[in-house]
Amino acid sequence: MGRDVGKLVNSRLFRTCTPLDHNDLFEVENAKSKVRWNLPLQIGFFVYQYAKLRMLQFHYDFVDKFVSRDDYQLCEMDTDSLYMALSGNSLEEVVKTHLLQRFYREYPQWFPARSCDAHHEEFVSACSRGEAWNPRPCCKERSTFDKRTPGLFKIEIVGDGMGFLTVPNFFYKDELDACRRDVGKCVEDLAQALFKAGKIKDLHEDAGLFERLTLIEREYADANVLLHRPRTKHYLYEGFRNLWANERLLNLIEQLLGPNIMGNPVWNLRPKVPSNESLVIPWHQDAAYTGNELYGLLVPTAWIPLLDATKENGCLEVVRGGHRTGRVARHIGCYKDTWYLSLPEDEMEQVLEVDLNKDKVLCELSYGSLVIFNNMVPHRGLENTSNSIRWSMDLRWMVPSEAGGWYGKTGVLMRSGGQTLPKIDWDGFLQQNEEDKKKEEREGLDMFEPIFTSPYFERWQITNYNKHVQKYFEQKKKSQLAL
Repeated sequence: MGRDVGKLVNSRLFRTCTPLDHNDLFEVENAKSKVRWNLPLQIGFFVYQYAKLRMLQFHYDFVDKFVSRDDYQLCEMDTDSLYMALSGNSLEEVVKTHLLQRFYREYPQWFPARSCDAHHEEFVSACSRGEAWNPRPCCKERSTFDKRTPGLFKIEIVGDGMGFLTVPNFFYKDELDACRRDVGKCVEDLAQALFKAGKIKDLHEDAGLFERLTLIEREYADANVLLHRPRTKHYLYEGFRNLWANERLLNLIEQLLGPNIMGNPVWNLRPKVPSNESLVIPWHQDAAYTGNELYGLLVPTAWIPLLDATKENGCLEVVRGGHRTGRVARHIGCYKDTWYLSLPEDEMEQVLEVDLNKDKVLCELSYGSLVIFNNMVPHRGLENTSNSIRWSMDLRWMVPSEAGGWYGKTGVLMRSGGQTLPKIDWDGFLQQNEEDKKKEEREGLDMFEPIFTSPYFERWQITNYNKHVQKYFEQKKKSQLAL
């Protein structure tokens, strides 16, 4: 009551006083008179910080010293785990040859020892020569003891469980700057075509690369779709060509495909205009878009943002391990008002055996970085909630195949026998689009209609019969009648 509040307020333990009503009723909060610290929190803080330090030491003082950066890439790291991609089948296989002896000599500092101290030099000598090491009972006893020793690293899993790889700072700035200039050319080509046709009244030439298409779309909605139509398709300018056939990039792809590499006919320049729902790409596997004859064919994709890619501006998101079953899950079409297939989340978890609560990975990348994933890995593109356009490229490769790669389209050979071709047949590759232009003209289609059609509409159940699907089947019916 009010008469007792004065005593409590004057106490050295007093903290707050809150009136509860108008009848002299108060709530008084005091500190505890005694605080017993019986948990050594400083030990927990030390262990946590030491674990992070140990991870950094392992990377910089061991892995980075013995393995070339061309042969390994960190995927993920936490305070108690590290995922690493290697160009070989084991860590020992990719160690620099001239450092093998030193590697095995320092091995017990980082991993459970495979020999006791008395036989350590024998272990180093045998392994350095590539000979099998047969541990004695005393060596096995030491190894068993070390497996329980904190601070030593244990290999817990080996395989292809991730399905994707992020590579930071892979490209030089001038390599991607050239692509930015080419993007500007593509937007200029589109603006000029729309302006000459009377579809827009302003070319917006003063606008920058990351806002011009937004301004164009305010006059002509969904103009971005035209970048995928034959007569207004983004042209494969020199900067794009050089990036696709980049020597370092092909070296990376060769580790996946082998010495013969063909650029897959599907390559895309993708603008993600702010707050445009039609540019939100739902969960899907790339393999769902192709014909059955290409199932089992590895088609790695490099997703390359042309600015810093963040969750806010709609970066890529992948599902770790979604490829491991080797299955293509049931997709449905088409997502909202787009031409994209959609992979339901319950289907993904049941058929691909993933846990979306744990396996979703956001791929936020800095300018110059990329993420590589295969055609079985589920992924999606988030909505752009920023104020700038998020431009990106997705490039694909495959081994040369009679199946072509995309509904009668063939790719472009880039490397044969491990050697990049001195003259890649870009003109022959681009001639396919010229044929598509002629076909579109013969069929009397409106080149400025923001609609995209494709045969994959027939592969899956259509639950949303939108304008893209409707146009495809109208065109197919006309073609059949013409025959």
